[in-house]
Amino acid sequence: MTAALPLDLLVGPEAAAAWITARARDFIATDCLTPDAALRLVCERATDGDPHVLASPGQVWALPADTDPNDADAPADALLIRSRLPDPDRVAVTYLDGDQDDDADRRIDDVLLVDVLQAYRLHWWDLPALGPAPAAAPGQTWRRRPDADARRYPATELTVITCYPPGDVAAALHFDDDEDQPVTTLAPKDLAHYERVDQPAGGTP
Repeated sequence: MTAALPLDLLVGPEAAAAWITARARDFIATDCLTPDAALRLVCERATDGDPHVLASPGQVWALPADTDPNDADAPADALLIRSRLPDPDRVAVTYLDGDQDDDADRRIDDVLLVDVLQAYRLHWWDLPALGPAPAAAPGQTWRRRPDADARRYPATELTVITCYPPGDVAAALHFDDDEDQPVTTLAPKDLAHYERVDQPAGGTP
């Protein structure tokens, strides 16, 4: 695994801080870590370029300039991540070889284990979901975005019950089986993985 570029150079300091905080929340929820331990883990592994922590849709991972793809047993010069898939941990990618960049019809889509990214380095990252947190209000219904990680956000829809300062949201989660789960508290950034489905006429929030 090669050293990663600092996230603040790739996406800017504010987006990097927002992503680190959101990713730490994932580990708090899935691995029962304390907030301090989760934040430390994400910071350390992101600095090390660990794809198991970093890999996300919208990223391009490229081989280091001095790496021979044949020696690294790498499928392409660079990989564009389309989505992340669970069990086992995989990424849906598009190969970005130099001779394919100008010919979309020749590009190859594939699904790879995240471990394959160990030979690559995070090269570029588009973070549209890490802009300002969506505004939530009681009574709203939100549906999971098609590009959201269903493993981290298993609820297909949620209904906002109430909001707490500085912006946390209490919401009832709805799953495909239509069974409501106990109300769960979400961070504002979690709503970036959902989209409003109850917009009033005229589109006014």
